Amino acid sequence: DYDAALADFRQVIVLDPAYADAYNSIGRVLIAVGEITPALASIQQAIDLAPRDPFFRFSLAGTFEEAGNYVAAAQAYRAAIDLDPAFGRAYNGLGFVLLEQLQWREAEAILQRGLAIEPTRASIHKNLGRAYLGLGKLQEAAAELQHALDLLPNRQQPHLLSQSPDLVYYDALYQLALVFQQLGQVGSACQMLGEYSRFAGNDPDKERPSAVRELLRELDCS
Repeated sequence: DYDAALADFRQVIVLDPAYADAYNSIGRVLIAVGEITPALASIQQAIDLAPRDPFFRFSLAGTFEEAGNYVAAAQAYRAAIDLDPAFGRAYNGLGFVLLEQLQWREAEAILQRGLAIEPTRASIHKNLGRAYLGLGKLQEAAAELQHALDLLPNRQQPHLLSQSPDLVYYDALYQLALVFQQLGQVGSACQMLGEYSRFAGNDPDKERPSAVRELLRELDCS
């Protein structure tokens, strides 16, 4: 109930105009309803009130990322890391937006730093696998993507996918299929695509299924 959430958070600000987290929370609700510009403004208010809090920079970065402004997102992720060099999720976010800009080598370095902090975060392994794929390091890419899948509980319990779809799961399967395709391991690629297809309806990324279908045709998976 986004309207009720916004009303409550705004009432919090009436009671305490300096409560930075309320402005950030309003921003997150506005993102959920697609109001990116006012979301950015609200999160910036949180930063203005608490400039040393890395989470608000992280939140701003995620909002820019949602808007497709990867340059601004990268700047905000770097600001979060500057404030907290142990902020593993910020390294992952920065690595992701660098990948979206095809900056494979820098993404690799950033994600490796993130893994040193959070070695069991599946999303970092998945994004590092993407970086290795972009760099043509196919064996390393396969290992990282497989590791990401192994860390996901819903890989072992597929029924969880209908309850809590995980972008890491779907992206790792698709990226691993691309790796196997380049390695010439068509059977393994088809296996990854087959697993993806069984649960494709729950993928939060609604554009990926068409790419998977095209790859299935290209590989002639039966």
